[in-house]
Amino acid sequence: MLLCIVNWLYEEMEKQETSVEQTTTTSTNRLPAASSSAKIKRGNEPDDSGLPVPDDFGPPVPPDGGWGWVVVIASFFCNLIVDGVCYTFGIFFSDLLDYFQSSKGQTALVGSMLPGMYLIAGPVVSALANKFGCRRVTICGSILASVSFILSTFSTNITVMTITYGVMGGIGFGAMYLPSIVMVGFYFDRKRAMATGIAVCGSGIGTFVFAPLGSMLLESYGWRGANIILAGIILNGIVCGAVFRPLEARPTGTIEESKIIKSIVEEKKRMRTTSTGSLDGTVITKDNKLIKEQIALVSAVVDTIPEEDELHHQEKEAEQEHEPTEESRGQTEESNVTPKASTIDVNSSSVWRSSVGSIARNRQIDRIRNSESQNKAFASSSSVHRSQKSVRSSENEVRIEKRKREVSSPFIRQDILYPGSVTSLREYKSSGNMASYVQSVTSIPVPGGDTIKDYGLCVKAARAFEQMFDFSLLRSVTFFVVCMSGVLAFLGLYTPFVYITEKALSFGGVTRSEASMIISILGICNTCGRLMTGWLADRTWTDCLLIHNGSVIIAGLLTCLVPMLNTYELICAYAALFGLFIAAFIALRSIVLVELLGIQKLTNAFGLTSLFQGIAVLIGSPLSGAIIEATGSFTGSFIVSGSMFVLGGLICLPARRLAKMEAKRNEAKLQKASSA
Repeated sequence: MLLCIVNWLYEEMEKQETSVEQTTTTSTNRLPAASSSAKIKRGNEPDDSGLPVPDDFGPPVPPDGGWGWVVVIASFFCNLIVDGVCYTFGIFFSDLLDYFQSSKGQTALVGSMLPGMYLIAGPVVSALANKFGCRRVTICGSILASVSFILSTFSTNITVMTITYGVMGGIGFGAMYLPSIVMVGFYFDRKRAMATGIAVCGSGIGTFVFAPLGSMLLESYGWRGANIILAGIILNGIVCGAVFRPLEARPTGTIEESKIIKSIVEEKKRMRTTSTGSLDGTVITKDNKLIKEQIALVSAVVDTIPEEDELHHQEKEAEQEHEPTEESRGQTEESNVTPKASTIDVNSSSVWRSSVGSIARNRQIDRIRNSESQNKAFASSSSVHRSQKSVRSSENEVRIEKRKREVSSPFIRQDILYPGSVTSLREYKSSGNMASYVQSVTSIPVPGGDTIKDYGLCVKAARAFEQMFDFSLLRSVTFFVVCMSGVLAFLGLYTPFVYITEKALSFGGVTRSEASMIISILGICNTCGRLMTGWLADRTWTDCLLIHNGSVIIAGLLTCLVPMLNTYELICAYAALFGLFIAAFIALRSIVLVELLGIQKLTNAFGLTSLFQGIAVLIGSPLSGAIIEATGSFTGSFIVSGSMFVLGGLICLPARRLAKMEAKRNEAKLQKASSA
């Protein structure tokens, strides 16, 4: 409902902007009547024969800078808010446990619902973003998450708290998180690794900031007041979403210019240099060129008026015709005509000269009047044609705008979720330049294929949803191994975030603010780990799969050692190392998927892994809470969590060999099918 309201508001704003642009274009693009027959042929403009398919628009090429850095900052703050709130739920765990008097597993489910739902909602959010745009989805997600946090303060039991805080808040966070990552990839290609690294650093910085902030809010206002304040902070996502301006499609059609068009352009350039003032009867075009409305008419008239020398020559011919000859003079003398006759001839010659000039001027006036009447007749006869053409033009403009939105959607690019620099991909190296690469990794819909209205079935949303939920990928052994590795790791990922502060408080003598500092240490080390991993991932000699697997195994072994850590300082050291290694695991997930499966399957693989990892997050923390209640200590929960990490890293070790074997098998099948 909220998304529909925001979408309606944006549609109204776009209609107003379009009407203003059409009015401006109508008032500033009037051409002289004589040049109305000259046309510039474009592939996306309507002609007299009908409406062409507006298919000469290509996907936008990322600017790799400019407004993109503003998008990076906005994405940074989205990550700061989303992960900062999710990772610091452990600060609120004890207060919620005491207030609702529920089990540790039920209370942990509230916190695990938040990150779990935003991972599960990823494919749905991608479908909505493909239909409505990342800007609108982010704004709606921010509003939904803020409202859910406010509603959670009215919870009377743990179930209502789980629905409002966990489910609704998680969906809102998912609508904020995924578009923020997508928009960075939409604006950057060559510098994407650096831009993505800066954006995802918001996750660690958010953990570092929100841990002491949450502790302070709990001590001052309680968990209800803290949630209300957090709801206000979450609303800043509206500003971040407003920054996610979509890129415009680039035209690929060419303009065919004839000699007439070139002469018109040259004449307009000449008039711009000679006409510097604002005069009556002139039109100022978009490019600040001045065009006289009646220039064609005047030009036609001037061409028909004889030059001054020609007019003088006509007068001389008239004088010669009426000048008396020698024979006429003799006859006149013989006829005894008075000498006044010669005076009369001279006077008649001067009168004839003036008469010729007046006759020429009258003829030109008649021609001017005839030209004006013909011009008016042409204008009246073409008014009906112009109105019919305007209807076709308006219809074609709607089709063109729809086409632009189709080719400008981020999710038509297969590499949109790839966090590294695309210059290191083999697809880019084989393309040679950025424009060719963008074209090769873009799946542009066929124009004219959709007959469904925009407000009917969401075709683009269905396409994105189908692309991310293509379960046929599960038949790939390589993907199954990588997916199970992520599921096992995410089963144990959130256990330290939820229970490490409880472990520190059980020592005695550790205050709540000191316990929250453990989460802050984890967050700042996570930021350093993401930056370091991003730098390593861009090196040609780096084995990303080995770093990914090694980081998961080391993080699991460290977690298994937590029950033996009996001092606050050792817990802080564990938090620093754990944050460092899980940063490498999270940052390299998409890069590993591309290395093993290819860039063409990244979107599909990302959607499925997000779904299964979200389910794992929903199970992990409550399972650890149930183990703590059953055993009465934190030992079992941390050992199980660490074991999941280690197992997830071990099963992914042979993934590269499996990928090569599977590629050879598929190639053999293709050769056999082609030969048959």
